[in-house]
Amino acid sequence: MTDEETNIFPIAFEEAKEYLEQIHEILLNLAVGKQVFDDYTSALEAQHAKNNEFINWTIRNYYKVTILDLCKLVEKRKTDEERWTLQHFINLLRDPLNYQMLETHMKSATVPVTNLETGEISQLDVGTEKLEILKKINFQNDLDIIEDIHGKLKGYRNHKLCHNHPNVDALSIKICELHDFIEKLIRIFERYFHVFGVSVDYDSIKKSNYYGNFHLYLK
Repeated sequence: MTDEETNIFPIAFEEAKEYLEQIHEILLNLAVGKQVFDDYTSALEAQHAKNNEFINWTIRNYYKVTILDLCKLVEKRKTDEERWTLQHFINLLRDPLNYQMLETHMKSATVPVTNLETGEISQLDVGTEKLEILKKINFQNDLDIIEDIHGKLKGYRNHKLCHNHPNVDALSIKICELHDFIEKLIRIFERYFHVFGVSVDYDSIKKSNYYGNFHLYLK
């Protein structure tokens, strides 16, 4: 039995949804940060900016914060009851008692339908469709992806960001890899939001931001 499985507790549908939305805030910060970084590097290229200490400082800080936020999202919960993580959330859902709760909720799922002629509102049974969505979730595969991400990050986080270990490369993980991790986590969140009937528009986040009257001159 893993550390995660020893901290499982019964959870209601709305509690599980709230848990998911709470940890999603970290992913949103990562997704927005990634887009701002992409805008920044595009400005560097467009302006043919020469490398300098300001540019190095911004990239180093983005790199460090991204690793820390990714770790907060994917690491194990262990014994800290106040720590909510994606790994613990998935272990909660796949627990037999909580999974049964989800199945029961899905079976009775309905959506309101309005009769355009009479204005009468009725409930349409969508239980079968909801159950199919739930059954397509591969908990273990998602946990394997999360654990793989965590395994690649925790050494650098522990030995370089939290402590000054001399034998860790300054950029042992490339920024493009961090961005790939973010995309993988977005796909995982999309699956679980689908289970809870929540739609999240990640495409709108992945567009160049509007920065008002701010102009970045880097030449």
